[in-house]
Amino acid sequence: MERCESCKNISKCEVCGKSISRFEHVGVRAVHGKNQSGIWHFARPCGHLITTKYPSANIKYNIGPLWKNGYVWQNVYWGSFFTKGSSSDWVKNIEKATLNIESDKSYSAGLSQYNVGIGKFASFVIIKIDPPLKISDAQIKQTLMKWISSKIVSNVGTKGAYNIFFPPGRNFTFTE
Repeated sequence: MERCESCKNISKCEVCGKSISRFEHVGVRAVHGKNQSGIWHFARPCGHLITTKYPSANIKYNIGPLWKNGYVWQNVYWGSFFTKGSSSDWVKNIEKATLNIESDKSYSAGLSQYNVGIGKFASFVIIKIDPPLKISDAQIKQTLMKWISSKIVSNVGTKGAYNIFFPPGRNFTFTE
């Protein structure tokens, strides 16, 4: 689908004024920040990001669709909470939900209009050391790179992503 409810009536690029032949829909996730979440619309042929009438929560946009066919996903559970027997059912439920969302054709195929594909699922990893209570995106990225270089987590490169879970019930402060 090249047009959705949000972009079906837009005929000219609001940035350059050229006629729009279609859109590329790119999914982005909601986090704290200045940008809008949901589906971003890139006009074709010019490629400009178009503002649509259906904005939603704030996001941090890191370029790219939600996931493409063949992407590899790995869940990383960060903290001693996940090493306890009492958390095993919690981890199993998250694993099942993630597997269904990221690799189940009956779910992902319904999102193909947003460039969503069917992913592959790598075995989860539990990091036994607790994360700091105050952490930034840069610190998370640096820590993830250390885990990759130490072969603690898979190196999915540009063909995948990680879902990093923090212990529930702890009050974390995420900084810029």
